[in-house]
Amino acid sequence: MERMTGVLRQARDLPAAEMIEVLHAAVCEFAAGEPQADDLTAVVIRRD
Repeated sequence: MERMTGVLRQARDLPAAEMIEVLHAAVCEFAAGEPQADDLTAVVIRRD
């Protein structure tokens, strides 16, 4: 959770679609080529 929170904090000024791309890239990097065992779902909700 801490790693994910950090990634999202760094990407907080990006459009929602780009935030999801950055998060997906971080997940892929963390997985280090291991096969995905489950689906990935992300929803970005902004509060102004």
